[in-house]
Amino acid sequence: KKLLDLLLFNLRDSFDVAGYTDAESFLRKFKTEKPSVIITDVRLPGMSGLELLHYVKKDAAHIPVIIMTAYASIDQAVAAIKAGAYDYLTKPVKVKQLTAIIERAVQFNFSINLEAPLFSKTEKFITKDPATIEQLNLAARVAGTTVPILILGETGTGKEIISDLIHRASKRKGKFVRINCAAIPGELLEAELFGHKKGAFTGAYNDRIGKLELADNGTIFLDEIGEMPTALQAKLLRVIEEKSFYPVGSNSLLHTDLRIIAATNKNLKKEIEDGKFRADLYYRIAVVPIRIPPLRERKEDIKLIAEHFLKEIIKKGETPALTIDEPVYTVLNQYYWPGNVRELRNVITHMALLATTERITLEELPKEIIDSADTALQIPEYYEELVERKKIVRQEAVSQLEILFLRKLLIQNNWNISHAARSSKMDRRLLQNMMKKYGIERKS
Repeated sequence: KKLLDLLLFNLRDSFDVAGYTDAESFLRKFKTEKPSVIITDVRLPGMSGLELLHYVKKDAAHIPVIIMTAYASIDQAVAAIKAGAYDYLTKPVKVKQLTAIIERAVQFNFSINLEAPLFSKTEKFITKDPATIEQLNLAARVAGTTVPILILGETGTGKEIISDLIHRASKRKGKFVRINCAAIPGELLEAELFGHKKGAFTGAYNDRIGKLELADNGTIFLDEIGEMPTALQAKLLRVIEEKSFYPVGSNSLLHTDLRIIAATNKNLKKEIEDGKFRADLYYRIAVVPIRIPPLRERKEDIKLIAEHFLKEIIKKGETPALTIDEPVYTVLNQYYWPGNVRELRNVITHMALLATTERITLEELPKEIIDSADTALQIPEYYEELVERKKIVRQEAVSQLEILFLRKLLIQNNWNISHAARSSKMDRRLLQNMMKKYGIERKS
């Protein structure tokens, strides 16, 4: 109650605010009057802040919800972000920081066009994951505005694809210009962004137009913005605020009308705490945060995406393979995918090029992925272990487990049935019967 009164006192000069001591009393008002922004603590009497978040997202998904949490509850804050929270604050709350987040959230709310057409089903970004679809829909609904967008996601999740979709949907007449802030040394990144005049520095033999000028009336995509040097961050902030800049070595001010989309695989809030990223720049570029889940959280997408990549390879005539065996998908679903969709593409390409028949089987899987499945699925070494393992595995998974066991065993023994039977301490006839049961035979 004291924190609530203090926040209301500090915010009422800047915003039209109302306070509630519990979620239930707020929801009674929420039924008839929708606020622009909602701020809630995780811990509340009665319904929790996370339960309130779920309720709001079902009824009015466009309203940004800011979660406040103690340091001890940081895991809850992460869970809240995954559940659709706009942002989170750790207590004690600094009023200046909260004000900046509210201003950004209000701008976010006003920028959403609920009537905007959503992205059509496209092979550019393949998903049926509900959380990912929600983020794609958010991107579509803000595409027609000029507000900056920050795409958050691990390497290989498809951040550049989404930025391109946003630009195409924006109907901006200018170009879509990409720049990877991690791929260019810091001392050269400024000239790449702002352009330079001849003689501005050693090696500047000619005038050069920068990416910012190229993106005039269009969109600039700043990939891995977390790698940008802090001195350059300050100059980028001025471009956002003043819509103008000076090329390196020039006294001529250039004006620009561009849309900024930034992306990062880093936790920029942690970078701010460590003094590696400017808080003021973060609040300007993160008006609309779009969070792309990693592939390991989108298990149902793995088969869809794998089939798409295989079709691409088949069209090029680079493989005899036409299908991927189901046991392969069992293993792929257990893998951690640190490289996400980009790594999945490499794995499918690797298997397709190794295939000698119309089927891709476990034999073509890279060793590190098979080893990962060993750990995740606890594939047994001996038949007696298999018997015990089957007792605790759900009945519908038993067949997949047996197939993995057989293929691993046969590959390890170069498909010599006698050796395979001896090494696994099982009867040779039983091994043959199991192979027959699943139609497992060595490919010619």
